[in-house]
Amino acid sequence: MISKSKQKEIEKYVNSSKKYYSKIFNQNEEIDTKLYILNREEAKKIWGKNLPIWVYQFYNKKGMIIINDIPKEKLNSKDLKIGIYHEMCHNFYFKLLGTYLPQWVDEGLANYLANYKFKDKTFMKFISDYKKDFPKQDYLKIAKKYYKLSEKDWLDNNKTREFYACSFLAVKKIIDQKGLNYLFNWLNKFKINPIKKNYNNKIYGLLKIIK
Repeated sequence: MISKSKQKEIEKYVNSSKKYYSKIFNQNEEIDTKLYILNREEAKKIWGKNLPIWVYQFYNKKGMIIINDIPKEKLNSKDLKIGIYHEMCHNFYFKLLGTYLPQWVDEGLANYLANYKFKDKTFMKFISDYKKDFPKQDYLKIAKKYYKLSEKDWLDNNKTREFYACSFLAVKKIIDQKGLNYLFNWLNKFKINPIKKNYNNKIYGLLKIIK
């Protein structure tokens, strides 16, 4: 269970993360963000019955969902802050594009701006281990496969590992070589019609210059 003092801490990070992303996404920090602290059964009504056991917080159109069975070791201030900043990035991404697609960009950006920027040791070890296991992969090409994950995909440990690692590594590669503004600029070009069949292919085509 999440104590009242931790609830106040969560609210503090929600507010500070809005200020952080309002500058990055050039959006008003007064953007509406509803916070729900729910038990797992309540959260399943929003995510779906196949909510993975390792998910303790997520963002969707309803708002930020915090599941109150977070393990004690994940309730430390740093992990709470990183987790909330990660989820808030999804909120601003949706406000920018009107969609969470492509999911590899949405997830990769959240991991870059939250987990990477705030030095999440667990996440960075996960990335380091993945790169050791698959040193010669084209991370950008693999990330493209994850335009949208199905409920079944979320329950596949190998797919989720590949998704999280390659999404981050692909987005980091783009930002390292071309800059964050470049990433936002080509996303903006396609936000008008993000459900076109060739949307992800067109985006990937713009990224072929990334080596």
